[in-house]
Amino acid sequence: MRVNKTLSLLLVTALALTISCKQTSTNATSTSAEKITQESEKTEDYSKIAYVNTDSIVTKYTMATELTDAFNIKAEKSEKQFKAKTNAFEKKVANFQNKVSKGLVTRTEAMNMQEQLKKEEQEVMVYGRKMESTLHEEQTVLMNKVSYGIKEYLKKYNVEHKYSLILNNNSMTTNVLASDPSLNITEEVLKGLNEDYKANKNKDNK
Repeated sequence: MRVNKTLSLLLVTALALTISCKQTSTNATSTSAEKITQESEKTEDYSKIAYVNTDSIVTKYTMATELTDAFNIKAEKSEKQFKAKTNAFEKKVANFQNKVSKGLVTRTEAMNMQEQLKKEEQEVMVYGRKMESTLHEEQTVLMNKVSYGIKEYLKKYNVEHKYSLILNNNSMTTNVLASDPSLNITEEVLKGLNEDYKANKNKDNK
């Protein structure tokens, strides 16, 4: 199980950050007609828009790469263990079939062996399902951690930069078809994310 593409898909919606925008104030002494006009003129100010490329975030954000690498190592180990169990079971089945075909076991022995193989087959299937469920759960938690870390950083980042809207952009699903390169804040956000992650990690290790 490799998570980079799945993680990027998750972040398609997770990174969209909409910030409350300015509204015009209503003069308390205005007439009803003026109030209606003012209310109609209260529109969101999208004069400051930027976007983040999540492909770069997923591949270069230290938290994402560390968690992904650790997960992939665990997933590979689990898959090898499952394959070993499957191979061992298949050898038992082949041995059983060989003995039966050569008449090396009685009918009663064959029936008992067959029943035992059925039980072992169920055990292998249950093990496989449990392994898959565990890995899926851990993958989901991984993606949630990365998504949460990015969204929380963008909130903090935007306190200073005050963008009206920060869009998400990647190779699979894009919200940005054409833009001024200056609107791409990926590298700046990535640098801040990694600095924050390093600082928090060092703090946790003390």
